[in-house]
Amino acid sequence: MRVFPVSGLLTAFLCAGLTGVSIAQTADPQVRVRYRTEGPGLEAFTTLEGFIPLESKPAESLLFTETRLLLDADSTISGGLTLGQRFYHQGRDGDASADRLTGFYGAWDVRNTGNSTFHQLGVGYENVGDAWELRANVFLPIGSRRNLLSSAFSGQSQFQGNQLLLGRNQVFESAVAGLEVEAGSPILRWSEGDLRGYGGLYYLSAQGNGDVVGVRGRLVARPNPYTSASLTLQHDSLFDTRLVASIGVHFPARSGSQTVGIPVLDQMAEPIQRTNGVMVDHQVVQDQVVAVNPQTQQELFFVHVGNGNSNGTVESPFSQMEEAIALAQQQQDKTVIIYLNGENLTFNGFTLPNTVSQLLSSGPVQQVNTQFGLTQLPFSGNGRIPRINGRILLPTGGQNIVVSGFNINAGGTQRGIEGQRLNNVQILNNTINNALGEGIYLENVTGKVEILNNTVRNTVHNPDPILTELNGAILVNNSVSGLDLLIANNLVETDFAINATYEVDGIELSLCRTGAVSIYPGCTAPTTATVRILNNTVINRGTVNAAGADGIDINLDTNAQGNIEIRNNRIEKMPDKAISFGSAGSGRVVRGVIADNVIENAVDNGIHVRVRETSIFDDLLITNNRVNNANWGIDVRMDDDDGLLTPARGTAWVVVRDNLLTNSKEGGIRLRAEDQSTLFVTVEGNQIVGNTTNDDGGIFARSRDDSQLTVTIANNTVSGITGDAGIWARSQDTSRLSATIRDNTVSGTTGDAGIMGRSEDDSRLCIRLENNTSTNNVAAEDFFLRRQDASTLELFGIAAPIAALDPSPALQTALTNLGNVGEANKFRVRDNSVLVPTAGCTFPD
Repeated sequence: MRVFPVSGLLTAFLCAGLTGVSIAQTADPQVRVRYRTEGPGLEAFTTLEGFIPLESKPAESLLFTETRLLLDADSTISGGLTLGQRFYHQGRDGDASADRLTGFYGAWDVRNTGNSTFHQLGVGYENVGDAWELRANVFLPIGSRRNLLSSAFSGQSQFQGNQLLLGRNQVFESAVAGLEVEAGSPILRWSEGDLRGYGGLYYLSAQGNGDVVGVRGRLVARPNPYTSASLTLQHDSLFDTRLVASIGVHFPARSGSQTVGIPVLDQMAEPIQRTNGVMVDHQVVQDQVVAVNPQTQQELFFVHVGNGNSNGTVESPFSQMEEAIALAQQQQDKTVIIYLNGENLTFNGFTLPNTVSQLLSSGPVQQVNTQFGLTQLPFSGNGRIPRINGRILLPTGGQNIVVSGFNINAGGTQRGIEGQRLNNVQILNNTINNALGEGIYLENVTGKVEILNNTVRNTVHNPDPILTELNGAILVNNSVSGLDLLIANNLVETDFAINATYEVDGIELSLCRTGAVSIYPGCTAPTTATVRILNNTVINRGTVNAAGADGIDINLDTNAQGNIEIRNNRIEKMPDKAISFGSAGSGRVVRGVIADNVIENAVDNGIHVRVRETSIFDDLLITNNRVNNANWGIDVRMDDDDGLLTPARGTAWVVVRDNLLTNSKEGGIRLRAEDQSTLFVTVEGNQIVGNTTNDDGGIFARSRDDSQLTVTIANNTVSGITGDAGIWARSQDTSRLSATIRDNTVSGTTGDAGIMGRSEDDSRLCIRLENNTSTNNVAAEDFFLRRQDASTLELFGIAAPIAALDPSPALQTALTNLGNVGEANKFRVRDNSVLVPTAGCTFPD
């Protein structure tokens, strides 16, 4: 319930009315309850009134006060206080029909609408007799008379000159001032009651809506000392025609004798007849305002380019971009937007000045941010896409840059769209053909950067000895902190045949990458980026040979700190990896997600994760991807890149979950820890179907050098593998590998075994096998453990070593006791005994 601040005071007055003692013979304290239907400027409300005599001279005068609390249909409380004085004038010679009352009053009313609080003062005069009555009331709002409730865009806009005019709907509440005069007389009389009729004129004034004069008629019935009722009909041009009814009860009953009608003297305590409450006019004002930039409050200044040759207004647009740029450069205190709308517009490439924030065409639907939020521009969405022959170079150091709606042909000699050191950038709805090296290239950008709904087609490899390190159809290259990047709903397409020298990635992000200093200077301090690559399609339609082009390529290096999400992309026919996700130096992935992607036909791996040197992956989730016909479906590796980098000494936590990997050339999932790296991996819920070469197998976990690999392989389904094993764990050199392999189903393997564990050199393999089903009609073994050289292979759940034997009943018994299922005589231990776990041998959950 909404209550105005003085409600407590009014309640106190009412309480005084309830508990007061009569101080006049002609008037006692009263409590009145009245209900009134909705009327002009007032909601339907219930009134609780208190009438309190203050000073009385019997049969002469009465000083009194009335207090009111009003509760409307929205549970909003209002109120008022009135101080009145009435005088009784007895008729000559005791003629009661000539008796009269005259009265004066002053009132204060407060109205709480739920949105506004209004106050008003009122004064009035009354002259009441047996035959006729006359009343006049004046009410005048004080304080704030008009309150703006809302201001909203009407949905209508138009250009005028260089301005954008926006239709505006404003909603106000305005307190109404006025004067009302009426006269009336009895129509019917009966014992202790009567029916009276009134007619009159009134004048109303509402700020923002002018002045009006209206006419009113009303009937008032007082059937008995306890009740009263009224019916009012009025008309004016502000509130139109209104019919209002009210009914009230009085406690105690008014005094009076058992006579026909109501004697004049008995009306000394009658309620003052006035409009109790502040009338409020609800106003909707429609107008137009100039669009402004809500961040800077600068006017939006539109430079129009089209089929014209004049001054850059909408009425007479420029025909040349050079003219538009020249006018834009003169606008230092406005937010400048160059807007192209015309038939068959074609221009050469150009450089935007730093006074321009947006470059838009009318082809796609265009929205700009105004004081009313995003507002669609007139003419936009008409399909008129200008052609640019060359490059659009964005202003270096620009702020809040938008480029949208262009067909750019770079001619194979330059980039399509290029910008450096920008803050807040949007590149939207463009088509870029035949760019050299990069179709869209952004360097050292910060803030919110969005590359959305673009088509980048047939980007040409740049063979320049330095720039060849770049090469990406969409490429963001950062060595500064504070990037929030979204690359979404783009199409990257190559139609020509790809040869071995082609190295143009589809979408590439480099953060703190080191290399040629002029393009990859690295980072000297922690540098953050949040990156989302969503719903893109990267596809090569020509003949594809092995080359250096990835579909999506992520490169972090020393001091990089990334939160990176790659989700729901489709990647087809990659000459290298479909998704390459890696870090070198001391780069760090705080949170990484590779999810819901569809990959078809990669020459190298489908999803390739590289954790090198001292990099750290705090959390990487690879989930719900579909990979078909790649080298390895998913490959996670921690190594020195075949000696090109310093040894891997980093740490990574990776989860590989619920992926579907089919027809991989070498295998489904490969996990490799090398050098002095530490890798923790959970592989669960994946489905791996078939591979086409005889190599490592379905799920392969390997530790080498002095690394440590901890892996849980659970609830996976592996079938049709022609490699070494459906699932296997292998430790080499002096590495340590702890593996829990449980609840998996392996079938149809044609290599050495369905599930295999192998330790070599001086390494240590701790392996736990539980609740697996391995049924492989072609493979030599269902379960195969092999300990070579001076290595140790410790098996969870055994109390005594199991000697090398083929087949091994002891191994079959031990594994069967742990819930594993395999064919009889297909359990084998080779070379050396499998050992009982020692205290230092741990098994992940």
